[in-house]
Amino acid sequence: MTAPANASPRRAVLVVNTKSRKGRHLFKDAKRLLGARGVTFDGAYSVRNPERLPEIVREAVAAGSEFIIVGGGDGTVSSVVDHVAHKAVTLGILPLGTANCFARTLTVPFDLEGAIGVLLDGKAVEVDLGRVGTDLFANALAIGMPSIVNQGIPPSLKKYFGRVGYAIYGLVALMRFRPFRCTVVTDGESREFKALEVRVVNGSFLGGLRVADDSNVESEDMVVQVVQGTKRRHLVETWLRSMAGRPPAHQRIVSLRGRRIRIETEPSEPVSVDGEVLAQTPIECAVERQALRVMVPADRADLN
Repeated sequence: MTAPANASPRRAVLVVNTKSRKGRHLFKDAKRLLGARGVTFDGAYSVRNPERLPEIVREAVAAGSEFIIVGGGDGTVSSVVDHVAHKAVTLGILPLGTANCFARTLTVPFDLEGAIGVLLDGKAVEVDLGRVGTDLFANALAIGMPSIVNQGIPPSLKKYFGRVGYAIYGLVALMRFRPFRCTVVTDGESREFKALEVRVVNGSFLGGLRVADDSNVESEDMVVQVVQGTKRRHLVETWLRSMAGRPPAHQRIVSLRGRRIRIETEPSEPVSVDGEVLAQTPIECAVERQALRVMVPADRADLN
């Protein structure tokens, strides 16, 4: 077995969010399969209350753990990265959530055995994180429909229907959605828009769909996408094109890049951060360069 760099051979802490879509069903399987590959656990936690996740990870880091395996979705990963960033800790991800966008960006397999193979036979790389206010995030933040959906979607809809559940609830939420005005400042340059949605992406995916081919977790900046327009159908068309794997209409999305980003909206809008509504505009974002050490497939030549 190959141990990740900066980690103690065959020792790990396993933390699984059992409120994530597949966490409760796969915790025991994950523990068994890791044990069969020779992993000794300094702790193995089946966490029913997601609010405890940061505390458990923080305590594991304080106790000297150097390899922490986290099972859950994007919200789970985002909730713990503050406590492993810029530390001599390697993070391993078991994608057990609904969209698993950060895992998609890192090309971590969704099947449990494949993901464990990456944890134990892959390589550790240092990737960028985003920061909004004082909080770090792994994948993306969004203003507009994603925040409305993430704020209101019933947990049962996510659990039983997965990504389709987001689409179902999105159709309902669309009826009360309104476009908004926004000002986006990237590295000191300001632009104004009538917007249907704004995304700030560190990874390439949002809602389980690839939305930003030009975004990279080693790029030293983040991509800002503004979906322009005033009609709901324009937003629906943009998401349908993403679902079909087609590029957006060129006049619909403006793409910007920056290391420091400020976004103001009128009216103030909720902000979804890695799938959880955690902020309100105005917001300020920045890149945290090479902040997270994480396991990726050994054959990822573009990540070092």
